[in-house]
This record gives sequence, C-alpha cells and structure tokens, in this order.
Amino acid sequence: LLGAGVQAGPKFPAWRGDKTVLAELFAAPLEGILFDVEHNGIWLAAWGERPAATAKALAVVRRLVAAAPRLVPVYAHRSLPDEPALAGNPVFSVHQTDIILYGTNLVDYLNAEFGMNLPADGGEARRIRFWDDFIG
Repeated sequence: LLGAGVQAGPKFPAWRGDKTVLAELFAAPLEGILFDVEHNGIWLAAWGERPAATAKALAVVRRLVAAAPRLVPVYAHRSLPDEPALAGNPVFSVHQTDIILYGTNLVDYLNAEFGMNLPADGGEARRIRFWDDFIG
C-alpha cells in the first residue's frame, strides 16, 4: 500500500494521527461481532455450542477474536489480516458480521476499489483462519 504512496483522506487510517482513533479502528471488528452476537443472535457453527448466558457467549467471542489474525485497517472498513506475515493476504470488508472478501490480495483490492491498474497475479485468495468462517 505504501508503494502506491501514503494515502490520506477521510476513509484512510491516519497512521500518524490520534492513537485513540487508530485503536478504535483496530477494535471495530471485535465490537461489530460482539454487537451481532448480543443483539442479533449471530453464532457461527465453527465456534461450538453457544453458551446460554449472553455474557459467556461474548467472552467466547472475545477469546476467539484475540486468537485470530489481527485485521489491519486499509480503507473505510476494509482490512488486511496480519497473519501469515507474507505478501498475498486477502482484503476483507468487515461491518459487524457482514464480512466479505473484497480482494484476493492487496493489489487485487487496490485495482478493484481505486482502479489503479497495478499488475496482478490473478491467484486465489489465501484462506485466513477465523475470518474465513464468515465467508464459507
């Protein structure tokens, strides 16, 4: 991403800006999932049996997200997982539990979102533990 230049604008993370805002961007995926678990009854089969108590269900989700690859904000609610630490990770669009693949890798994403016309490899998206459970 930085190869294309340091991006700036209202939907890009301000990496040199307010650390509180950055912390909120990193926390947003967890907060969105917790909201859907608590208020919309979301529970994925991959998580096992849902605890009867909402507080316990939320605790399970917190542990699962803490163990999952961290999502690094790229643009708006588009994020790139930090694991594996290799080139070619997919870009996800994450809004609560509405999680979709938005690019098979960063180049694919930049081409699709911004029409950058960068050379792409056309490969398939790498599977990312936990986050791919939302996609299927």
